[in-house]
Amino acid sequence: MLRSKFLLFLSLIILFSCGEDCPQLIDSYCFSFDVRTCQGDLFSDEVDISDPKDKRESDMRTWLEKNGYAIDDIKLVLDYTTGDCEACNVCPMGDRYFVQASGPTITSYEEMQLLNVETEDCCGLFE
Repeated sequence: MLRSKFLLFLSLIILFSCGEDCPQLIDSYCFSFDVRTCQGDLFSDEVDISDPKDKRESDMRTWLEKNGYAIDDIKLVLDYTTGDCEACNVCPMGDRYFVQASGPTITSYEEMQLLNVETEDCCGLFE
């Protein structure tokens, strides 16, 4: 009797502790990168840091798509990083893009010279 209650209790804990699976496409992947100081990024001519956030996101989507990425979603987080580094072209200015893409790519992160590229877990990133 005690054993069956314990097993029932354990089963309920396991059942309610399992979260929902992340509903993402199988071929989706997410990554993020920083914006360089002194506008030293290859995309600086097409993505103006003085534009509003939504315009910058739209322009970055266009630039990434031009470089062969199929963009599902993009989010710019302003003032994501902080620090004292001020060296041009090697330090982040603080803003960071989070990108969900799918399908094959034509241009690699290295070719686009993105700063501090990291692979991200897509779950919860764009909610």
